[in-house]
Amino acid sequence: MKWIQGTILLLLAALLCGCTGVPPQDQPATNGIPDLTGRWSGTMIGFEQGTGYTDYSGAMMFIDVTEQQGRIFSGTFSYGSPWENDPPQEFAGVIDRNGRTLTVVEQDGGYSSGMIVSENEIELVYAESGGNFSIAIDTLRRS
Repeated sequence: MKWIQGTILLLLAALLCGCTGVPPQDQPATNGIPDLTGRWSGTMIGFEQGTGYTDYSGAMMFIDVTEQQGRIFSGTFSYGSPWENDPPQEFAGVIDRNGRTLTVVEQDGGYSSGMIVSENEIELVYAESGGNFSIAIDTLRRS
């Protein structure tokens, strides 16, 4: 009889300990936040309404990340070609909790989502909706 009571007590204790434990919570990466500051440059390919598929005639994209506080960063971007330079536009972005995914909002509208490929390479996918919709893939390397 004592053996049955002991077994029941042991099972009850094990059940209570297992049911009252707190599961581990996902913790954001605090010390693994990539530093994106610096100058990034690269090429673009895309599709624009009315134009179709394009490589933007050899134009380059330049991103200057001038400030970063934790996972939030900001700066300017500009487009250039051998014959023309557009004035810089402001942007702000965020690095996702996973430390690899990016979301960027641009001054004149439009959004980019992307990924940190390596310490010195990022890829952004730009999307703009509306009357003159467009989408582009920007592959950028830190200079």
